[in-house]
Amino acid sequence: MKQENTPSSPPCEVCECHNMIALFQKGNDTYQKCPQCGLIRMYPQPSDDTLAAIYQGNYYQAWGETEDVYRQMKRMTFSRLLRLLPFDAPQGKKLLDVGAATGLLMELAAEYGYDVFGVETAADGVAALVQKFGAHKIASGYFNQIDFVSLGWKAQFDVVVMCDLFEHVRDPNQTLQLTYSLLKPQGVLLLYLPNTASFSCRMQQRGWEHFKTEHLYSFSTTNITRITKKHHFSVVKAISFPKTLNIDYIMTVTEKMPSGITLKLQPLFSKIPQRLRRISLTVPIGQMAVVARKM
Repeated sequence: MKQENTPSSPPCEVCECHNMIALFQKGNDTYQKCPQCGLIRMYPQPSDDTLAAIYQGNYYQAWGETEDVYRQMKRMTFSRLLRLLPFDAPQGKKLLDVGAATGLLMELAAEYGYDVFGVETAADGVAALVQKFGAHKIASGYFNQIDFVSLGWKAQFDVVVMCDLFEHVRDPNQTLQLTYSLLKPQGVLLLYLPNTASFSCRMQQRGWEHFKTEHLYSFSTTNITRITKKHHFSVVKAISFPKTLNIDYIMTVTEKMPSGITLKLQPLFSKIPQRLRRISLTVPIGQMAVVARKM
């Protein structure tokens, strides 16, 4: 990878280092890395129009959420994530899912007894959430731009969940500040996001499937711990965390979002019998889970 100092760019969001290194170019996206904490970020960031074109319309259809087999796989992943929360009795505790997609995690959390709320940007996701949970439970728009005071949501939540969301935000520091304000004392933040310290990232480098236009920041377990602590969260755990999926799922996503080693494996996958392609597997694909408590 090409590396050279780029002192004119903003300082690192995690450690405020002023000597970000030019890492690589991928399509129209340019990536930098912090030499001190290892944060990888896209700079300059894509325009609002570019991101809006990605998120609006049928963004979540690429993930097959309308099919029962994909729904079941996601519920299995979400179930393991929710079990990381330090609550023996979740009944009545308020949970806010930021980046709620079409509400699969909210549905499962509600079954466990949580009083669920959601934030979503994509139009198809918002429509599904309102239909399932009611408009009073859903905030539409970018997290950092929503007026939570007028909604009456400040300091109301026992849990804030960001599943495949934190890597998308334009300003991670502002996002953590806002999250802190929404949580009750001793409230918990649960993050699920790509991990640059993972084997898949180290092996694929710039070909890693998580280096894509809508992922503005890429964290490791070390620097995600550091930035959350900076905003007065006590990190309970930051661990590698697998995802439940099957080969059919991988093939569907690769066809619609081609990238990484999975694209090279597509011809091999197609030779596997259909019944075997639909078996659910728990696979480490370079993700991590972080549980942090408001201090």
